[in-house]
Amino acid sequence: MYVDLTPAQRAQYTQLEEEAIAWVRDHEGIEAPVVADLPIVLRQRLRTATLGEMSLDAEGEIFFDADCTSAKITALRGVLDEFDRQAGRKEPAVIFTDSRRFAHVVAERMNRAGYRALAWTGDASEKQRMAMKEQFLAGEQDYIVATIPALSEGLDGLQYRCSKIVWLSRSENQLKNDQSAARIWRPGVDQDAFMQVDILARDTLDEGTFSRLAMTRRRNRLQMGAAV
Repeated sequence: MYVDLTPAQRAQYTQLEEEAIAWVRDHEGIEAPVVADLPIVLRQRLRTATLGEMSLDAEGEIFFDADCTSAKITALRGVLDEFDRQAGRKEPAVIFTDSRRFAHVVAERMNRAGYRALAWTGDASEKQRMAMKEQFLAGEQDYIVATIPALSEGLDGLQYRCSKIVWLSRSENQLKNDQSAARIWRPGVDQDAFMQVDILARDTLDEGTFSRLAMTRRRNRLQMGAAV
């Protein structure tokens, strides 16, 4: 699913793309520069800008304000509502992103809008994760907003309640993406109902990253087939 960045997001993205610097608001509401002085840093900043309007916290680190404009959060609600419409009932889903801070903002915004959501990130303890899993499987929560590394390994059972995945952003490591998807696409899932949707920002790095990762998936599958 392709979306257009909000004007605020597009302005930040274009500034970074053209000048390797973007002006964002800090914790006091004053405009301050975000500089990307290395190619790898610039790439990460551009990917971050596709998620939501960026700000700076008190330590000068990039974060997302709870009310930041985000084309992807708006689109996410539409995707989830369409899942429900097609199924004729509430359809649970796992929502992936590579940004811990964005995962927390998405979960908060969803809850404020009446979508029962949990944030599953690397800063959650093992005890907290097991409690969240139990809440999700018991139907007390309908959505898990997870960072890819935090939910890519060592977890089974979500597939018994969920057959839907939404990607707000993918890892640049295709193995991590495959492992994350395998939390749902595994024995026990309703294969006929299974669906995954990528929300991509038009005219951004999203498109090239998605195409490159898709090529990697196809190549890996061909190699596995040849090995068999």
